[in-house]
Amino acid sequence: MPPFEIRHDLAFSQPTAIPPKISRVCNRALQPVIEKFWRLSEYTGSHARTVTLKVKYSDFRTATRSHTDPLYIGDHKALDRISNSLLECLFPVPKGIRLLGITLPSFQQSYSTVTRQLELALDM
Repeated sequence: MPPFEIRHDLAFSQPTAIPPKISRVCNRALQPVIEKFWRLSEYTGSHARTVTLKVKYSDFRTATRSHTDPLYIGDHKALDRISNSLLECLFPVPKGIRLLGITLPSFQQSYSTVTRQLELALDM
């Protein structure tokens, strides 16, 4: 099976920027999407290495954050943890959030002989 991308965008009817509320709203909004992605992963035997989170603010600016795992995202809890950590990087929210999107690019069949991505050591 060739690699494919799965994506889901959630539009909010009322943008909000109140920190505790927006965090809970976004976390709750991500849960059904993460569940759906994981069920598809189990059904097809496919996995992703990268999770991309897109946020569109009320002033229509867009922020994108992504995380790539060295092998592939191996379980539901890891996908949940990665998605929420990407979301937390965007707080505090300067404006309300209008849209929240999550993408798993290069979603592909998992093989037992997966090649581990080499890490590049950079001194920062």
